[in-house]
Amino acid sequence: MQEPQPSDAERAVSIAMTTAWMYARQVEGQLDRVMNGGGDALHVMDGHALVIAVSNVRRAVTMAVRHIGHHMAAEQLQTALKRFDTAYPGVTDARNMLEHFDEYSLGIGNSQQPGISRSKRTTDMLLGDLYRISFDYSNKESVPRAIRVANVAIPFQRLSSAVGILPHQIWAAAKTAAGQPIGIQAMDDFVGYDHDRIV
Repeated sequence: MQEPQPSDAERAVSIAMTTAWMYARQVEGQLDRVMNGGGDALHVMDGHALVIAVSNVRRAVTMAVRHIGHHMAAEQLQTALKRFDTAYPGVTDARNMLEHFDEYSLGIGNSQQPGISRSKRTTDMLLGDLYRISFDYSNKESVPRAIRVANVAIPFQRLSSAVGILPHQIWAAAKTAAGQPIGIQAMDDFVGYDHDRIV
């Protein structure tokens, strides 16, 4: 007897969950490198990779929401994503600025010249100079407390935990969709995640 094959939707959710796990692990590693880096060019490259990894975990959750095919499971994931976005607003904007460096470094990015079609934007190097990765430090510490891409700051406090819970929430939603409901709070409790300490 042949094993039943997963549907395309189930495969998409599985890919989303695997991808979220992979990038959540990358966030842990990149965050450690950024926190312990020496402020040189590698520090900036690690910061770039950190922002992209955080964004990709978030993107994996949105992929799961689109494909899960179960109303309660989709709502679960949307709630998890909303609470992440509330704690860490601007992740998508920071990612967009980094990925579209060819526009933002010249001051012609979408958020730099909103309402103007791309073909009519003119280079503005003053705006372009505002586009860069930097790190926020507290007054007495040499360890950064946030990464900043232009005017968007992503704080490091509990970032690894906030990202790390998202693959677990995809798994819980998949179980919910399969008829074995596991709610957001149940998964938080299981892994020891305290959302209230983030916001």
